[in-house]
Amino acid sequence: MVHISQFVALLVAVILCSAETLNAAAVQSPNGRIKASVVEENGQLYLSADLHDEALLKASPIGFTFNLDGVFIPKWTVQSSTVEAIDETWHPVFGKRSLVHNECNELTVRVVSNHASELAVDVVVRAYDDGVAIRQVVGTNAAGVALKWLKVVKNLMSLDFAEPLTWWSYQREREPKNQGANRLYPLYSETIMGKSIVVTEGYLRDMAAMDVIEKAGKLEIAGGEGFAFSTFPYAMPWRVILIGDTAGQLLDSDLIVNLNPKADPKDYEWLKAGIALWDWRAFGHKTNDGFVYGQNKASWLRYIDFAAEQGIPYVMIDANWYGPERDPKSDPINGGQAETIRELIKYGNQRDVGLILYLNHKGAEGFGIANVMANYQSWGAKGIKYGFMKAGGAMKTRLTHEISKMAGEHELTINFHDGPLPPTGEEAYMPSLANREFCHAQSDAGRTFDPTGFLRMTHVNMMAGPLDMTHGMFDLNDGMRERSKVRAQINATLTSVAARTLITYSGAWNVITDSPDSYREHLDLFQFISAQKMPWTESKTLKSRFDQYISMMRQSGDTYLVGTVTNEDARELEIDFSFLPKGKQFKARIFADTAETHYVKNRLAYSVSEMTVDADTKILAKLAPGGGHCMIIEPVD
Repeated sequence: MVHISQFVALLVAVILCSAETLNAAAVQSPNGRIKASVVEENGQLYLSADLHDEALLKASPIGFTFNLDGVFIPKWTVQSSTVEAIDETWHPVFGKRSLVHNECNELTVRVVSNHASELAVDVVVRAYDDGVAIRQVVGTNAAGVALKWLKVVKNLMSLDFAEPLTWWSYQREREPKNQGANRLYPLYSETIMGKSIVVTEGYLRDMAAMDVIEKAGKLEIAGGEGFAFSTFPYAMPWRVILIGDTAGQLLDSDLIVNLNPKADPKDYEWLKAGIALWDWRAFGHKTNDGFVYGQNKASWLRYIDFAAEQGIPYVMIDANWYGPERDPKSDPINGGQAETIRELIKYGNQRDVGLILYLNHKGAEGFGIANVMANYQSWGAKGIKYGFMKAGGAMKTRLTHEISKMAGEHELTINFHDGPLPPTGEEAYMPSLANREFCHAQSDAGRTFDPTGFLRMTHVNMMAGPLDMTHGMFDLNDGMRERSKVRAQINATLTSVAARTLITYSGAWNVITDSPDSYREHLDLFQFISAQKMPWTESKTLKSRFDQYISMMRQSGDTYLVGTVTNEDARELEIDFSFLPKGKQFKARIFADTAETHYVKNRLAYSVSEMTVDADTKILAKLAPGGGHCMIIEPVD
């Protein structure tokens, strides 16, 4: 370990001298693949990173400008520098796997200001096998002098990668050339050194989500400006760079949740993860027996009864059940069909089907969110879909977390609707935040739910964490036109729609959107959805290419499910069953496209077959244009 002689808080861009003149403290990932270095030159601090001894991230400035009691802090002195190994396992309440391994090496550089308070700041860098994370922990005043006021003036961090990169980001799922300079994370690129790279954030609290500004080939990080500290020590959010040989490795990563505190699963024994049927997209659907779905008791009873028959744990009731959702006079406790909803909750709970209730931000504001939640809990509701939060910046972060915490206190899980806060691993310590619509939901925008659009959202938006994509529309033909809430034709094969429900990591709720009658028409394929018994025991991306294809395995107990989709091109993909335990035989039910299947011309055609498989089996999945492939794999009796 090399001692760092000096650190200055106010960082400015400089031209670095030769490497021989630099002081550096470095930390390597447990497998030695990644090395991160903190470099000091003339009192300035920089972060660099190497991958397999080749430069990945050139020396990039890090830190913040602080204003302490009205005085800018000009200089810091290094007090210590240490490296610590972290190696632990923990059980999430829900997640991609039931046991999470957190292994990394952590470098901590402590610096002390020349202010009379001797304010201490720890610069913390973690090197994982699949990425690097850095944050500052603003500490206590070493001299014991009371701090009156400390504020962030400017975030000085930027990332200068070793070669120019083309970045995809969460920005309404548009092409990079149409996204502008300002990006909302996660950002994704797969051009550097043949690797996949993601830039994102972990353990965000209190302050606004970071913005990323692409300028002259660099990524400037903005976030935290204007933040006034109220407690010490205060841990700033983690800035994260994920690095994988493939995109699939990063989709499987637990790095972001590992940057967060961990909840005790015993405190959330009431929380049950699973599939939720959502009524919104069925409005107007006319069935073969003449029934027309709407927002009424008869329709909701059909949902509850179907959920009970198929072992689906939730039914989600969408907007306007208590009156026009945007009308501040609409009462979410006693308005509209509230009495009917209370009856349905009792009926559903008797059949082991919980109801999730939509709540608009206006109703929450006007009638008191704590009061509303207390009533929903007393009714026996299981969760809330929270719509159209009117907040931005730091207020959006604080309000999201306050509402999620309050939901947990009332044994309710919560799903945030349009324009939510980006995921930063909250499910690790606050699993009451079930998921969020951090993308365009199915049928909301035609450009995002073509086959390539789904693959792009999976490889970009889902890198940050759980998504509510609201998949699962089985009525893919002309019948959709009678539905007032379906805004675009879904060009996909039926097998690909089913596979998407598995591929998407959806947190605690996997929301599906069609009517029970549409599902009954393809009940054999619906078994692939009803077999998704969350939380997951294990997940693994078997193979993927950014906007070409993805194949995902998720395990629930002794059952293994595999979903595979392609873009608009037909292709054959080999699926290797080595994820199965050795020495055991399994029966695989396979739902596949046919030779005639096509995502526009013949969406509904699929075949069903069975075969015996084991860990040595390999099969060739034949995917139609825009197609998919689904497998339910269970032990042989």
